[in-house]
Amino acid sequence: MRFDEDTGVRFNFWPLDMVVLSYAVASVRDFRLRTGDMVHLSSALTIVAINNNIGDSFMVSSDKELLNAAASTDLIALDPQAPDSLDLINQLRSSGQ
Repeated sequence: MRFDEDTGVRFNFWPLDMVVLSYAVASVRDFRLRTGDMVHLSSALTIVAINNNIGDSFMVSSDKELLNAAASTDLIALDPQAPDSLDLINQLRSSGQ
C-alpha cells in the first residue's frame, strides 16, 4: 500500500519532549492556539530547528487556525481537505520531501 510505503520512507517520528512543551508554553500567547494545536505547531517548528532547514519539513492539519499560525512562520502546511492538496502532495513527492 502506498500509505505503508510513505510511512516507512517519508515520515520521521519524533519524541514529544520538554523542548517541544517548553516552546509551546512560551509561545502560546503569540499564536493564540488551543493547547493541542500549540503542541502540534511546536513539534513541527522544533523539527525544523533540528533539521536547520524549513524546506525539508512540513506539517499536516485541517485546522484553519493552526494552518494560519503555521503560515505565519513560513512552515509548509498541508490541509488534506483542501481542493489542491493532491497537487501539493505530488509537488512535495517530486521534490524529494
